[in-house]
Amino acid sequence: MAAVGQHVTSLDQGVSTIKALSWSDDNRLALSTDGGIQILELQNSPYQLDPTFSFYKSFIPLPTESLVLFEFNQKQRDSLKIKSNLNDYYKLSLERDINLVQIDRPAFRAYKSAEWSPAGADNLGRCVLAALTFDHRLVIFSSQRSHAKWVKVMDLSVMYSNLMNENKPDKQPSSATIHQYVNQIATTEISWSPAVQAGAILAMGMKNGAVVLWKFKFPVLSESDCEMFRVIESTHNVQISSMSWYTSLLDQNQKGVLAVGYHSGVCDILHINMLTQEGAVDVCPVHTETELIEVSCMLWTDIQTGPILFVCKECYILVYMFNIKGGCMKLLSQKTVMGEHIFPCTGLCVRENAVFLSSKDGLLQKATIQVDRNNVNIEFTEIPLPVDSAYEWTYCGISVSKSGYYLGVAAVPSSFFDHLKFKHPTKVFVSIIDNDQDLKKRLEKHIRTDEVSLHGIREPLEVFRQYLCVGDNLLPAVTDYISRGDQWSSLSVKALGLIRYFLLTIKQHIPKGSDTELEEQNLTNSNISKIGDVLRLHHIRSCLEKARKHKHLEITEKLILSRMFNWVEKRPASLAGAKLKARIREIQRNYDIQSATESCQICGGYILSMQYTLHVRLQSSMCCQTFITCQSAPYRKCATCRALAVDLTTIADVSWIPDKFYCTLCGGLLL
Repeated sequence: MAAVGQHVTSLDQGVSTIKALSWSDDNRLALSTDGGIQILELQNSPYQLDPTFSFYKSFIPLPTESLVLFEFNQKQRDSLKIKSNLNDYYKLSLERDINLVQIDRPAFRAYKSAEWSPAGADNLGRCVLAALTFDHRLVIFSSQRSHAKWVKVMDLSVMYSNLMNENKPDKQPSSATIHQYVNQIATTEISWSPAVQAGAILAMGMKNGAVVLWKFKFPVLSESDCEMFRVIESTHNVQISSMSWYTSLLDQNQKGVLAVGYHSGVCDILHINMLTQEGAVDVCPVHTETELIEVSCMLWTDIQTGPILFVCKECYILVYMFNIKGGCMKLLSQKTVMGEHIFPCTGLCVRENAVFLSSKDGLLQKATIQVDRNNVNIEFTEIPLPVDSAYEWTYCGISVSKSGYYLGVAAVPSSFFDHLKFKHPTKVFVSIIDNDQDLKKRLEKHIRTDEVSLHGIREPLEVFRQYLCVGDNLLPAVTDYISRGDQWSSLSVKALGLIRYFLLTIKQHIPKGSDTELEEQNLTNSNISKIGDVLRLHHIRSCLEKARKHKHLEITEKLILSRMFNWVEKRPASLAGAKLKARIREIQRNYDIQSATESCQICGGYILSMQYTLHVRLQSSMCCQTFITCQSAPYRKCATCRALAVDLTTIADVSWIPDKFYCTLCGGLLL
């Protein structure tokens, strides 16, 4: 059995890129490999019995065709052969992006990078994936409702090439003109902005140094949900090698900050208006020396004194400290430090005041940030990984989960190995970052803080479950409330969700065949049902407070409210409370909402209040958001606790239901 908080996935595809690993807001890992993109989706469920991570695997294969950015006709080919010298002609014929000799070429057998959008990008509230190949093809993928099937939503490289078709050389172009055009439309780097106005912006770094911004409207279902926002030309005329958006928007959520690094070693900061195309982009150079050391990785982090930008160039790490004034970044100080690594950095990720970095020489380091006025001090600590000591390793990517509990690292052998004996050389390591003592403090902070919602504690719940499986309760102060049912109504929604999750977990570990098995099962089921009722009441109160502010309610909205009212009527008066009952009577009177009946899916008869206890099976098939019985497909199911919910199309126009993408009982995704 694997150790608590550790997991290793072995893959047979090689990795030829850096920054190969990316962790999404909805707990999915994307690894860019030579054969495609491997997706590892973390399963967060109290029904799992092992004290370790469980991942659902899916795969995005390589494109079937190479992307040709410039196609020659016979006349252009003959003219170029006559006008160009032999060296230029053969150099051009070797360019994979240019089909000069008119032969069928295989697609590059590698993905360069894969970046996740902010959450809410698809029609289920999940992230979409932007995938870039080495031959500059950029495709947006979405998993839709299926875990295994990935759908190509759009090909941005083809869309941009079509938009720039008017700049395409014609007649008898020279080799310099062809290179200029190809560099203009070849994508080398990508980066997603923070969410802005129910959407996000994807930055494409081009081979000629320009930055192309695409604005996406969520949910992203087709090409119509995306438009080219603006093109930011560069004076460097050098390929972009790395980009990173600042994690927050400035100037009243109107301005985004994008850090851009180039092959020549130059770094710029771009201040971009995210709402309109009007106005110039403010370009602030932060490193102007062209020492020809490529910028491999860039990363923003926030500390109490302000933003800090990390820029990795081979073994050097450039640290820039800023403050925010007048809606813009102002450079305060800069410093160059060196870690324990000698070869270039292959990935950066951040958690609060600590930055994790991986390198090609097989080192994984934690850089702790300390600030004394305007002076930044970095302390490096090496982190060991349980790799096979028989081989030398290189780390090709690193990523941290959204809430900062898990660290993922991708590793491949750098020494010779027998592929017949070592058939799955690529490893993805996932582990919990903190030790037990720090983990308890972090869990308590997440549960008690008001800044994190119920669906924001899915990571803490998974950590909590893993330790419970080995008999270690990390949150006894919260779970002690199980025996104090009279105090449940005073607890927060997050605490109630944690207690319910705790009960669902320990229910799986009740000894089978024991004398007390039936008694323990009944007691646990009773407590789960009671806590579920308290959580549903919290949800109903939230819905009613928002619904009563509407002047008019549609038929669907009245139906949902009538189901909620019927459910409350069947609960004990002490549980619902006089205030809620009065609110229900007020809404019934103001909006003329009648009591509703519902046909039983078991016997076909109508369910009245007095008959409700005879149809207990309906409780499990009742929508956790609308209280409508999910009698037929399509409906959604919680990926965590398996509660049901009606399809999103049913409640698309109901604005007063909060968090439509998430389960009201545990905060899990409804898929």
